[in-house]
Amino acid sequence: MSDDRPIVYREADKWIFRASAVGSSIRELAAAMLGYEPLPAPDYLMAAAAAGNAYELVVKAMLRDQGHRISGEQSQIEIPVGDDAVIRGHLDSWHIVDEDNTDRILEIKSMSESVFARWVRSGFDSFPEYAAQVTCYMEGAGGRPAVYATINRDTNQLLTRILDEPPVPFTEVADRVLRAVQAADEGVLPTCDRKSPYMCPYHYLCDFPDVQVEKLQGESESILARLGLQYNQARIAEKLASARKSELAEQIKQTLGSRSHVSAGSWVFNCTELTRKKLNEAALRGELGARLDEFYTETSYKRLLVKETKPA
Repeated sequence: MSDDRPIVYREADKWIFRASAVGSSIRELAAAMLGYEPLPAPDYLMAAAAAGNAYELVVKAMLRDQGHRISGEQSQIEIPVGDDAVIRGHLDSWHIVDEDNTDRILEIKSMSESVFARWVRSGFDSFPEYAAQVTCYMEGAGGRPAVYATINRDTNQLLTRILDEPPVPFTEVADRVLRAVQAADEGVLPTCDRKSPYMCPYHYLCDFPDVQVEKLQGESESILARLGLQYNQARIAEKLASARKSELAEQIKQTLGSRSHVSAGSWVFNCTELTRKKLNEAALRGELGARLDEFYTETSYKRLLVKETKPA
């Protein structure tokens, strides 16, 4: 069942932190607690979430075919943090047991091909929300180990990792929760420490007036470091959205078949064959030679390259 409540919400006298979001930046967590409205999730993320629900069943079937015994599905965990907060989440399965008879919890993530490649390349280092989430689940399960299963939705490639220890210490997660509670109590938004590859739903709060103040204080390097991270997040989101859009366009074309115009629900689909003319510059230069240069106009612009440096 879908739940449209914020990543942190009030229940009775407690703040409820979603385990799936507790690895977000402290600024995001505090923004949710202070009542700021998140930006709507992009369509490709909504589609990915829906696909994740469907692929959970696929992955469990694949694991059972490999000999795993799975039970205790969608069990809820709650972890008190301090006096005012609770981390709440739902395990994909409370028990997964294979031939070594070790009892572990199960967490499943479905990913697009590009996200899956990033996961294979750098694992939890690039996905702090995933790291914090499974850390909470392992803590809530009494410190039991975990099977972390990831599947590529484009190829159905399944990878499993055995986590005998959580990706990050739970004390770090609890500290983030306590700092978010303190920030909300004080009515302030902390400095952004976001490391996620996904777009921040409170990106609009990182505005230029703050940047101008920091410039006056002579901290341009810290500004650029933050902007570089946000720029890269936007670039990744753009690539993911473009890939998803192309994938959906191809599915629509295949579904339309030979039909050029179809109405379905509130949508109208038109698919027509078009031709496009392209100037053959090489042939034109063969005719005009160096005279072709006379027909070019020059404009100036600033070329921006943003590249993340890797530690040695």
